[in-house]
Amino acid sequence: MKSTKTGQFSSQHIEWAYGKCVEALPQVALTEAIPLICAEVMRTDEIGLITAGGKQVAIVYHAKKRQPGRLFEMMAIDDFPRLSWDHLFEFMGLPTSNSSPSKSVVSGFELLLYRPQAGQLYTPLKYTSYLEAAAASDRHLYFVVNVIYTASMGALSCLTQVEQSVLQAVFEKRLRVEEMTIVEAVDEWLKTVYTEAAAERRYAALSRFPLVQPPADSDDQAPVKTVQLDAADW
Repeated sequence: MKSTKTGQFSSQHIEWAYGKCVEALPQVALTEAIPLICAEVMRTDEIGLITAGGKQVAIVYHAKKRQPGRLFEMMAIDDFPRLSWDHLFEFMGLPTSNSSPSKSVVSGFELLLYRPQAGQLYTPLKYTSYLEAAAASDRHLYFVVNVIYTASMGALSCLTQVEQSVLQAVFEKRLRVEEMTIVEAVDEWLKTVYTEAAAERRYAALSRFPLVQPPADSDDQAPVKTVQLDAADW
């Protein structure tokens, strides 16, 4: 079991990792990187709900089956009721412009995963609270994220899948995550754990399930009801 006592975040805490650097706002870096790490941990028969601070951020799902050696095609939508990437940006305290001083922000998010029956019209928006949505999920994944940005060079997003206890320790500052700490941890994980062959086997395993039907919105006739969305407390 990975220790979550007071100390420094390391490669031993990482279940999976992804990094992306873009010459853009940190918000852009995150909206590009998060769906990609979701694609690398989600089965093709799952619909994912990204949450931060107990609020709904975006719904993600595989757009099509992945071909060997190719990238995943992932859909990330935030135009359904109560979904917004702004919930994550506010939770992390990200700046609204590149004029802000260079900074390294450490935070986290969660991914609730659902497996609808084949042909079922489904949406996680039918749940009226975070606790209800989490209890109904088939899988619940946790991520530590470090966004490093400068006004001149854009932003680097380092995303790591971790156990719940690790994310909690990071939030409670029992595990230190600093700019070079997470970069070095991901680099060590890539050198000692990750291999292209193992990644290809992983991706093939995730892709062997039927492709999930795109999620419903509040205008569809099942299973979400507008009255439920109006009564939602998150």
